[in-house]
Amino acid sequence: MAVITEVDSDDDLPPLVGSGSTNVQKAAPQKQEKMKSIPRQGKGVSDDESDDELPPLISSGAPVKAEIVPKVSKAPAEALQVKENQEPPRSAAHARGLGAGRKVEPIATPTPASVPAPAPVAHTPAIEAGEVPDRIVSKDDLDDATDVLDDGHFEEAELLAEEVRRQAAADRDAAREADALRVVTKAQVRAATGISEIPDIEVLEKALKAARSEAFAFEKNGESVAQAIMQLASAEIYLAMDSHAEALPMAQQALLLLQKEGASRFRIGMAYRSLVDIYYAQSRYSLVAITTEHVKQHIAKKPATRVEARELAGALLSCAKARVAATEAVQAVEAAEQACTLYESMGDARNAASAACEAAKAYNLMKGSQVQARRASSRALALARETCDSKLEAAACLCSCMASVNAQQVHDALKAAKQALALAREVRDIDMIGQVLQVLMQISGQERASGIAEEELMMAKKVGDRKREAFAQLKMAAAMAMQDRPREAIRRVTEAMEQLRQIGDLKGEAKAAYLLVELQCQAKRTMDAKRSAKDAQRLFKEIGDTKGAVNVLQYLTSVFLEAGEQHEAIQAARDQVKVFREAGFKEEEASATLGLAEMTQQTMGPRDALRLCKDAASMFNSVGDIGGEARALAQCTQLHVSLKSNSTASETAKRAEELARSSGDAKVLATTLQACAEAYTGTERFAEALDLAKEALQLVEKAPVKDEAAKASALACLASVHLQTGHHDVNHPGIRSRPRGLKEAVKVSEDALAIHRKLNDQSGEIGGVQRIFHAHLLGQDGPNALRYAREYMELAQRSPQKENLGPALVSLCQAHFLCRNYEEAERANLEARAIFEKARSRENLEICDQIMGELKQEMERSQRPTQPMGKANTTQGAGFGYNSLLPERQARSQGNGVQPGGFGVPAGGFSSSESTAAANEIKSAERKSARSNDPSAKGFSEGLRGAFTNRNSTNSTRSGAFSGFAGRGLGRGEE
Repeated sequence: MAVITEVDSDDDLPPLVGSGSTNVQKAAPQKQEKMKSIPRQGKGVSDDESDDELPPLISSGAPVKAEIVPKVSKAPAEALQVKENQEPPRSAAHARGLGAGRKVEPIATPTPASVPAPAPVAHTPAIEAGEVPDRIVSKDDLDDATDVLDDGHFEEAELLAEEVRRQAAADRDAAREADALRVVTKAQVRAATGISEIPDIEVLEKALKAARSEAFAFEKNGESVAQAIMQLASAEIYLAMDSHAEALPMAQQALLLLQKEGASRFRIGMAYRSLVDIYYAQSRYSLVAITTEHVKQHIAKKPATRVEARELAGALLSCAKARVAATEAVQAVEAAEQACTLYESMGDARNAASAACEAAKAYNLMKGSQVQARRASSRALALARETCDSKLEAAACLCSCMASVNAQQVHDALKAAKQALALAREVRDIDMIGQVLQVLMQISGQERASGIAEEELMMAKKVGDRKREAFAQLKMAAAMAMQDRPREAIRRVTEAMEQLRQIGDLKGEAKAAYLLVELQCQAKRTMDAKRSAKDAQRLFKEIGDTKGAVNVLQYLTSVFLEAGEQHEAIQAARDQVKVFREAGFKEEEASATLGLAEMTQQTMGPRDALRLCKDAASMFNSVGDIGGEARALAQCTQLHVSLKSNSTASETAKRAEELARSSGDAKVLATTLQACAEAYTGTERFAEALDLAKEALQLVEKAPVKDEAAKASALACLASVHLQTGHHDVNHPGIRSRPRGLKEAVKVSEDALAIHRKLNDQSGEIGGVQRIFHAHLLGQDGPNALRYAREYMELAQRSPQKENLGPALVSLCQAHFLCRNYEEAERANLEARAIFEKARSRENLEICDQIMGELKQEMERSQRPTQPMGKANTTQGAGFGYNSLLPERQARSQGNGVQPGGFGVPAGGFSSSESTAAANEIKSAERKSARSNDPSAKGFSEGLRGAFTNRNSTNSTRSGAFSGFAGRGLGRGEE
């Protein structure tokens, strides 16, 4: 260990750039003398090294003195700003803290007619993720009160804010007074909701009465800005009371009032920040993201004051939570990293840890991001331990557990889960206990799951917590469901519902009713499930949880789709639209309508689906959701192609592309470009389709957060364009020469296949093998076609979805046919036909019969006595087995021309991995939805959709790029 023996004085050193004072030089040697008794480990101290250069701990929260700030400043401009903040006049101090309302020269903002929902704006990035910002040191007394409030000292925060209010009243600063009253209101809300999970309604009602009284007083005195601030405070109280219907119009009214009065941009951003919290509480995640963009537009990119940074960071954190809930991992990572950076710049370790947890959750949602997830969870755990907050530390441990699970490190996952469970039990956080138990049960397996849940039940009974006991009963039910004991699980859930009803916990009762629906469906008790679903919807509506009521219908929709009950599924989807319409959720109604259109296409045809898509596009346009309108128009483009309206399809695709580019959302643009590329291939505009597919791939590759799944989807779209181009060239020889189309298709498909294998995506792997097989089949490469057909067959046999066997056998039949292995081809055809007969797939049966007829003809021809043939005849005969699978070329060779709409036999049949993957997606709770690719869809390969399908099923299968356009209201989407 190096010991400091002597420290030279830095009196002779020149002052730092931007210091502006010589006082710092005199104070420095005194601080260095204090450091003589504190040796550092590992290295000595250089002559010019001083303790003054080190920033304070994140959790310290201590304000930095004005005499020391200039020494650590990095530029003269920053030093000048700090110097100006040292001795400001009273009015300037107010403007620097929370804004001086009408005393500050406002920035004019156009007043909208109404604020039903914020319109999207161009994407404005905040502080870049991972960027180390300068510490924000500009504080005032009200910032101190807010910091104390964040630390959990409600009474002290209220006293500090009350002192600021009295001073503002003496200065006749109404806006400042309203800011202080809002902090007082926040302290009262925290005190009413922080003690127990059930808020103290009497305290909240008293606070609401006081806030409304102050708002009326400000209105009477003509202080509109102060009135709007108190309306925001009232909205926060309504939100704490779970009265979302009252909170939303109150916040919207405050926003309109601030815009009308021409308040400062920060004030308007503060109102949007309140709307973010309300939309998140309502689970309206798309609106959370849109409103967060408004906050970023009205607050500086790099806030200079703590109050601005706090508002922006809070909006970004809520946006990250919404993105995680909507499984939009890439966008969630970006928002969470920016929020964490801002909180660290303010020295707020608690909220920084929360943001780091959201980043870890987002990385856990992304396949192939195990390293980033572990890094983010470690960061969150370190910040949480710095705050000494057991609840926050439990959440960080849970994130670390999930990261270890994804990395297949079971020992570390169990260790982290047990630590999280102990911390959650210490603070008696029932929700956190339930989350950890669920993960722990999944890690431990079916045998130990019931034991883990039973242990929690015994502990709940021991401490006498009836609510915790009821939730433990629900975990017992989940464990029994894992062990395939649905009847016992139903009994446990029924008992838990009764307990929750007795203690008056409507939220818990609604969750239990939802679980009861799932268990009854698992037990094949459909009628009971329908009755329980109505009870669950009633409970969710009673507590004002519209999204919870829709989630019940989403689950029923998935169950009906899996059971093949198309009529029941359509009715459940229509009920979703109805619930959103009754609640006034325009954006969600539009998304649900868009999903209903996809389901309608499978049952009633493209015309009815097109009408619904147009309605959805109109709804998105009315609320100003550019991204949603682009998705709806892209789906309309697909339907126009299936209806052979090529000119209309081109116009619609162009409009969708323009909207997607103006939305400023890279994800929306990438998916829209892929959908438009597919539409252009259907209209034989291959050059434009290829350009769009390549641009979509470039967007994904240049994204700040790498998403391997999105890259694989973009590669699959590009391969599909190459395949359809190659198919067109094969059927139209001599029109144009594109010899590298099929080679490029193979190369791009192999790149996508490698990513799918890396991500352990079995469905994507099957699709990649199919595309490579199709490319070799189109190129008449028999050996390689047979090789990949066999690989496709092996994957189908290992797949839990046995519906893949039929298409795999058809592909194997075609490969053997191309290689003139007639007996093997016949055997594969018969086996495929048996599978399609069992599934009652009439169209696939017709395909098998068509192939068998041509196979019989070729077998008879091969058994005839051979005769010498010329070169031309030899060439024709060598590929006749393949040509027989393409009736367009066969008809042309016979002089009959091409029949309109007759696309012949698809490679692999009409039921490929894209259609059969639906069943797997329906059963999986982690995936979005399989509504657009349900098992009854007449699909085969996403690469040959436009080339092989018949005239009424051009859009029956869709590539992975467009599957995300399904309406969020259908399936088991956002939960």
